[in-house]
Amino acid sequence: MKRSFAKRNPLIAAISLSYNFVYQSTRSQSLNKAFTVLFFPFLISPISAQTNEEIKAILSTYNNHGMLDGSVLVSFRDSIVYEGGFGFSNIEHGVPNTPETKFRIASMTNIFTATMIFQLAEEEKLFLDDKIGKYLSVLREELGDQITIEQLLTHTSGLEREYLKEDIHSKDEFTTLDLIKKVSANYDLSFAPRESVSYNNAGYVLLAEIIEKATHQHYHEALKKKIFVPLGMRNSGYESSDLQFIPNLVSGYRLRLDTYMIADQIDVQVI
Repeated sequence: MKRSFAKRNPLIAAISLSYNFVYQSTRSQSLNKAFTVLFFPFLISPISAQTNEEIKAILSTYNNHGMLDGSVLVSFRDSIVYEGGFGFSNIEHGVPNTPETKFRIASMTNIFTATMIFQLAEEEKLFLDDKIGKYLSVLREELGDQITIEQLLTHTSGLEREYLKEDIHSKDEFTTLDLIKKVSANYDLSFAPRESVSYNNAGYVLLAEIIEKATHQHYHEALKKKIFVPLGMRNSGYESSDLQFIPNLVSGYRLRLDTYMIADQIDVQVI
């Protein structure tokens, strides 16, 4: 599963709260990062009747109670009603969150991956019932000839997911293809495809590679061409391991004994 980052987008006609907070993963207690959460806690009609200051007062209450730390955009139709930041994008240097702050969006990147797969299906560059071995020749037949693209999308492939647990903090450099080879060599199906459902980031690593095979482009190039440019998302992008600097990108933290600490580095190409 590739990683991307995003800034608030005026196309969103509702409240978009981009949290910068500690994420306790059930997969790994040390995996904590800043990422974006989008949700819509109010109906549009009451929000549109409130003034800028009233909205700020509501959000400040959440911030004061430790329930909001991030950037906020409130829009109605084509107009921005309110935008502002709460808390810090970098705690140790006291850098505040602003409407320009960019957030890592973690597993929400799966939405972009799935969207591109459906776009390619519409273009008949792939089909959802294709066996993944058609695109991933390095997979052993037991996996490549059983699992379909649709099953990766719906988390019904049966692939084990635990390989990510040991790789996300690895200091070794490796590619997505290296990970796929590892999956092929060392991991079996937890259940037969379509027999059950189990959330699995490994499947989205494979989907990202399938996108590259079908488009003959790197994932970030396909993402830009098929989603970011058409939607005018000029301040959203893909974060790679060798990317040195992204302006206004938040830092990640973890919470230990009521104290924020810098989160462990993870390899963004693994997840």
